[in-house]
Amino acid sequence: MLKNMVVSAVFAGFVTGLIVALLQIIMLEPIILEAELYETGQLIHFGDITANMPDIEIERDWIRSGYSVLSAASIYIGFALLMVAAFAVAETKGVEI
Repeated sequence: MLKNMVVSAVFAGFVTGLIVALLQIIMLEPIILEAELYETGQLIHFGDITANMPDIEIERDWIRSGYSVLSAASIYIGFALLMVAAFAVAETKGVEI
């Protein structure tokens, strides 16, 4: 029974981590990469919102994205293991899961 709980928690956590990492890579990473261009001084913002952005190609770093996938997957695997442990404790207390 413990083996089934751990395997299901690891699988559910890994799948959830992959989904979250994919959403992060698609939606959040371009914003972070553009903000890093402002930090390095390659882009300068003078407070004029209507100013045209220069055409700067933002290069994707696949190793960095891979680390994001690994960290998100490990976080959600840990969360899933905590949830399974909480379910097991609740079940021993008589709560029907």
